Amino acid sequence: TVEHALLQPSLDRLLELADRVDDAGTTAVGPAREALAVLRGAFEPHERAEDARLYPVVASALGGTDPTGVMSRAHVEIFRLIDRLDDVLDDVGTDPGRADVDEIRRLLYGLHAILVLHTSQEDEGYLSLAEPRSAAPLGPAAGASPAPARHRHAPPRPLARD
Repeated sequence: TVEHALLQPSLDRLLELADRVDDAGTTAVGPAREALAVLRGAFEPHERAEDARLYPVVASALGGTDPTGVMSRAHVEIFRLIDRLDDVLDDVGTDPGRADVDEIRRLLYGLHAILVLHTSQEDEGYLSLAEPRSAAPLGPAAGASPAPARHRHAPPRPLARD
């Protein structure tokens, strides 16, 4: 959908930043903090807006008992992982050890994977139902330029191994 296409540059940036978290020490903290800012500034408001504005429309259209429950649960997990990343970054300060860097990298790659899957599921299942009713963008990425279609479902990059 258009809404998710507008988020694609932020999704790409998240993966670029995760790829830069590769060494223990201060070089790992900068990209991780920037990634947290991307998550808090683009994805968190978008997911909250979906819960507040999109999912009630979809639930009404689909009927039944909690037809958006699975997707709302994905939002809960996204928020939990963002909060966990925030906590880890607060705990490590400016000098994370190897285990801290591994945890930061795990969280960033995990969030990227969940966000790619989640947005694809929404595009295929929910947003196509609600788009004709709602022309207003759901999140702050409304001013961003959509990414070319060929980047929409890029294959995952393998994790670097020591």
